[in-house]
Amino acid sequence: MRPIKVFARTLATALLVAVSFLVFLGVAAIGGSVRTRAVTDGLARAFRAVLSKLAFLADRAG
Repeated sequence: MRPIKVFARTLATALLVAVSFLVFLGVAAIGGSVRTRAVTDGLARAFRAVLSKLAFLADRAG
């Protein structure tokens, strides 16, 4: 696959994950319990790790 297609696919995946995560954060913020915030913080860390990996892969793709 050409590098531009890899980058476009990676970017589309990252945007989909970002939008899904923001929707989840909005729903979690409405609940506001301590447990929900702990889960949200954990997911935020995981989300940052995924975006970091996607950025690395996009950089390698060209």
